Amino acid sequence: MAAFVALNSSIGSPIVIKHQWTHITQQAAVIAVPKKARCSPISMLFGKGKDSGSASSSSSSSSSENPYRVLGVSEDATYEQVESAYQSLKEKFKDQPKKVIFFEIQKEKIFEDRLQKRISGQMSAKVKESPYDRRVREAREKRTFADKYLPEFVRSVLKVPNASYLRKTVIVMAVCMVLAIGVPQFAGSAIAMGFIASTYLLYTRGQPEPAKEAYEGGGYTPPPSAPVDRKAVIKTVIINILTTGVFLGFAQLLLMFVPMPAFLAPDSVVAVMMLLGMWIACLFFQTTDEDK
Repeated sequence: MAAFVALNSSIGSPIVIKHQWTHITQQAAVIAVPKKARCSPISMLFGKGKDSGSASSSSSSSSSENPYRVLGVSEDATYEQVESAYQSLKEKFKDQPKKVIFFEIQKEKIFEDRLQKRISGQMSAKVKESPYDRRVREAREKRTFADKYLPEFVRSVLKVPNASYLRKTVIVMAVCMVLAIGVPQFAGSAIAMGFIASTYLLYTRGQPEPAKEAYEGGGYTPPPSAPVDRKAVIKTVIINILTTGVFLGFAQLLLMFVPMPAFLAPDSVVAVMMLLGMWIACLFFQTTDEDK
């Protein structure tokens, strides 16, 4: 009995042993818990406690999101577009400060990504169109077929006629054509008359017309004559001869391959085609500068 009491006093009572075993198992459980699952008093104070693991996982998943997609903008959006998207989301979620902070972080990520791309040369800064570039672009958009495909020396003498000039040339050249068809014997005279008329119309095109005051008082007072522009005269004659020669070649081909009616003389056909070339010359060309 004395031996049992001594053994009991050295080991402890069963109650004491049970208490010590419980304390040891609790400490082992604390040691076995991962560090990430532990929570300090400060974290418990701010409500992070047991949910810190889920919060860290949610933050890691949010960090992997595309900031452009979060703000709803494209990757080539401008600074103003990114800022506008952020302000819209900020206003929408103004009662949720955490979301506002999250959107602000995404905005800063976009700006940081832009900065890194510019430093590495992957993206160039966008600048607004200068007035000079705008004028060049508008001039290119307004270019016509002649501006794109015709050389400069041809475009310098081309001009689309207005309605009044068109009527005047049609009347003059139609008279000559009717004369050539109606009286084939005068086909040569019609060609000469047409050449003189087309040369005059072509040379005087673009020059100022006589003022109305010149016709007052029942007579016509001609304006003082301008000096003759020899360069314009040479261009006028050359253009007239070239177009007339081209249409003369068309007339020869027409007579060779197309049967003509009996009442239409070959001289009349040649004269009409040459007069048509003269009409084209004085209708679509201009050799005199309008500012002279």
